[in-house]
Amino acid sequence: MSNNLHSLSRTIRQRRVELGLSQDDVAQALGVSRTTISQIENGRPGTVAMLLNVLDSLGLDLLVAPRHSMDALALRNNMTRTYENTNQHVRVKRSLDE
Repeated sequence: MSNNLHSLSRTIRQRRVELGLSQDDVAQALGVSRTTISQIENGRPGTVAMLLNVLDSLGLDLLVAPRHSMDALALRNNMTRTYENTNQHVRVKRSLDE
């Protein structure tokens, strides 16, 4: 699995969990099987239409920009910081819950 696809799959799973949804919840909302959602979260996104539907159902957008443009680099850096901060928050929350 490519690094970008792995990152996308991880983001989808993380967002679903943040929203307190199970794979069954998302699958039911989209009229697909839980297996389909599991496959997407494991790097097998199926069709582009299905991937976009899942992203939309979780309140996520897919942005496409030229890789080396300044806007893309700034966005990527911002997303990395946001992801790192979110992961730190989740780790702290988990340790407090234990």
